[in-house]
Amino acid sequence: MHVIDDTDDRIRDLCREIAEEHDPDKVNEMCARLRQLFQVQHNTTRLRLQNIAMRFGSQMRSAPAPSPEAEESDSRMRALLSFLGLTSGNAA
Repeated sequence: MHVIDDTDDRIRDLCREIAEEHDPDKVNEMCARLRQLFQVQHNTTRLRLQNIAMRFGSQMRSAPAPSPEAEESDSRMRALLSFLGLTSGNAA
């Protein structure tokens, strides 16, 4: 988790620097770097979730039928798998 903590610290520090900076050109440059950091963090999270879905997808499909209370949770998991491009035929 060191990489995630490092990215979080970098984002936090960059936001602090943006708030304190008065030069609009420097603020624009820092905002561009902040967007890059967000994109890296987003891609890292997406890849981790995709890996989890691929690794445990077969266990999720072979689990017993959900109770009525679990239907909402099940639909959210299916939506996540679909978002990751791992619908029932792709994960395993």
